[in-house]
Amino acid sequence: MSGLLLIAVSVVLVVVVLRASLGRGAQRRTLGFHVPGIHRDAAVWIAAHRAARWVTAPCCAIAAILGIVALAGAEVIASAGWVVWGAGLLGGAAIALTVSLRRRI
Repeated sequence: MSGLLLIAVSVVLVVVVLRASLGRGAQRRTLGFHVPGIHRDAAVWIAAHRAARWVTAPCCAIAAILGIVALAGAEVIASAGWVVWGAGLLGGAAIALTVSLRRRI
């Protein structure tokens, strides 16, 4: 079950980051949440997500592959997949925040 959930959240995260890097969500709420800073500068929003996708997408791809392996019965592999997924999420967020702060100065 953990492997299937890992695959699902990996796909969702990649889709959200790729859509944001294309400018989707830059003019409105993203996933129903009001994200501060979007309405002030959509170009920064897009640039930040374009930078973040270089970390997030590979980590989510690796996590999804580990999720598929975990479906075959290796639940320990799913734990490693969650660590990789979390690293992609936090790494992408850190890069997006760094780009956002640099472009606003």
